[in-house]
Amino acid sequence: MKSIFTPVSRVMAASAMLLAVQSGVAHATAGDVISNTVTVNFEVNSQAQTAVTDSVDFTVDEMVDFLVADGHGGAINNQPGQTQTLSFQIDNDGNKDRDFNLAVVFTGSGLTAAAVGTAAGSLAEGEYAISASNVSIGESGDTTVTVSYRVPNTVANGTSYDFRVTAVAADGTTPLVETGTSDIDTEEIVFADGDADPSGSDDAAQNNFFFDTVTVTVQSATVSATKEVAVLDDGRTGSYACATIPTNGTPAAGSGDNPIPGACIEYTITVDNTGPIDASSVQITDNVAGDVDVVAVSYLADGATNYVAGSFTDQSVDTNVGTIGATTGQAILLIRGVLQ
Repeated sequence: MKSIFTPVSRVMAASAMLLAVQSGVAHATAGDVISNTVTVNFEVNSQAQTAVTDSVDFTVDEMVDFLVADGHGGAINNQPGQTQTLSFQIDNDGNKDRDFNLAVVFTGSGLTAAAVGTAAGSLAEGEYAISASNVSIGESGDTTVTVSYRVPNTVANGTSYDFRVTAVAADGTTPLVETGTSDIDTEEIVFADGDADPSGSDDAAQNNFFFDTVTVTVQSATVSATKEVAVLDDGRTGSYACATIPTNGTPAAGSGDNPIPGACIEYTITVDNTGPIDASSVQITDNVAGDVDVVAVSYLADGATNYVAGSFTDQSVDTNVGTIGATTGQAILLIRGVLQ
């Protein structure tokens, strides 16, 4: 009988077979012997004759096919001092139980590798570790490995790290070598894994290697400080209340007077946070020059409308202005003193 497969139907059938393999349908297990017997019945002069039979066998080769996929969409944000655990799923899409060698490749600065298997809670500041260096995964099975790390306590906003988990199919810990020789009677090893980096050169299809990468971006406060000085009064009339800082309004404008002994001097310190994370416990310390006798300190906390008294001892100013909010937060500290 003629085949009913047209060129188009052959393509459709091939596509359907490929989809079945990729969608997790159970595979023929490597090493299985597939046997098939054909029987031909016929007649001569309307008399049944002895059937003709023939059989053929072939051995299913091992298809080495696997995937590494992170559980974070390729990117995650952290803050200074934070401990984080990343998950990576290893899928064995092949047709045989298989071992895999695992490694984590770190790109960035400020972190160092700890021993494999180090728990997240045991990591020191600036350390990272993968949970295992070798796993065994059953045919069409999967497992999850983790990479844990502890962000350094002091790190600039926008700092980024890459954690790439790589997997290599192995026999025990020995990487597999492809042995496909088209010997239909012997189980061979055939690589069928995909390309983890189709737009780059870090991987290629059918090479027994796969990876996935998570990029970590550190989000932190970005704090800046500016200091200005102005002469509010030269002190010659003796009537200016230098030690009285208004509780509302803006820092006083300079008078344009000369900084002569007896003049009232005002320092304005402005602290801004343009980062995406609040800056907390903001402490402003200023050791004022000895020739300026500090008489008053006041500050405007972020979001506040009134100035409140700050802390100082002699020439040493040490004031906690609280939390300065993310992106547009600002606090202002005023220091007044009399020039000696």
